[in-house]
Amino acid sequence: MYQNCPKIKGEYQGENSENKNPKAIKRLILLDFDGTLATPVFTGKKGAILGNHQNTFFYNMMEHLNSDPYKKQEPFKAMVKKVKALAENEENTFGVLSTCGMGSVEIFSKLDFLEKYYPGINWKDNFYGVISTAKKADMLKLLANMKDYNEVYYVDDNLESLIDIEALMPEHLLDEKISLFHVTTFVNDIL
Repeated sequence: MYQNCPKIKGEYQGENSENKNPKAIKRLILLDFDGTLATPVFTGKKGAILGNHQNTFFYNMMEHLNSDPYKKQEPFKAMVKKVKALAENEENTFGVLSTCGMGSVEIFSKLDFLEKYYPGINWKDNFYGVISTAKKADMLKLLANMKDYNEVYYVDDNLESLIDIEALMPEHLLDEKISLFHVTTFVNDIL
């Protein structure tokens, strides 16, 4: 179901839990990787963002399988600035919720990228690589039901993914614990 997910820490409270842990991390901010934390440099990925098929992206990624597929990517400067500013607040914890179809090669490459461009944040403890948008929704539900988090923010560059996740999410979680943001809104307006 999930690829290379770390053990999820915390105590599960169930789908309809009303309790919030006052000592909990106030906010878990999960960010998509491609197009959110990093620029999408592969031509197939640019097409995927526009709604085209992702086969070209994965073909290009496979060409780099024995190397570092994200070595040539760069971060969005506005996102680096925003993450750095938000990381100064102890109530914010960052993580990645990303589709990782290539498994560990892709995950380790993404982690190397994060350490290089977003230093000082422990990305490894909250890196969730999943195989589909539906699995992103499942992971958000699971994390929102952990008593460790009072709020879970998810930021993505793909509006179609955000709409799909919203449709798969129980309404009470969207009302109480989970907030979905497009990257442009997050960078410009949130917090």
